[in-house]
Amino acid sequence: MKLSGVFLENMGKRHSVIVGMTRSGKSYLTKHVLQQLQEQGYHTVFFDPKHDDDYADLGVICYTPMQVYAKLLSKCPKIIYRPNPEKNKRQEELTRVINLTFEVSKTAGYKRIKRVFAIDEVQLMVKKGGNDGIERLWTVGAGQGILGLAITQRIQLLNETIWSQSENKIL
Repeated sequence: MKLSGVFLENMGKRHSVIVGMTRSGKSYLTKHVLQQLQEQGYHTVFFDPKHDDDYADLGVICYTPMQVYAKLLSKCPKIIYRPNPEKNKRQEELTRVINLTFEVSKTAGYKRIKRVFAIDEVQLMVKKGGNDGIERLWTVGAGQGILGLAITQRIQLLNETIWSQSENKIL
């Protein structure tokens, strides 16, 4: 699947949301968006709470925030993070990985790396009242070259900040 230049260009410049019901093609679209952004030199981090093998070819698989941090420091352009299956730990780990991504991006030699941080099943990551990592990513990330891509089935459970700060909304 080859995506149009304007569509892909916008995905690489602004936060995005992909919403659709089960089996509607969210995973398929996300995979192709990330692959084509990777081809354009973007570094991607894919947060994979379902440990979905359909995404395994999108990068090096990590299972701890420190493994992700090591890959970020080595300038690995393609990372998949598979968090702990426990809900509270998964949410904490997401915030930790986002914060580590910001820390690396402030370091000399890493500042110009464009990153897309894709979060599958984002509604599972948001505690009532929000998630600090998600809030940080969607409010200040774009200004630091870190874009968010949220994937969800349930628009009604989508974090308000994600929705309001995402210019690209694919339904």
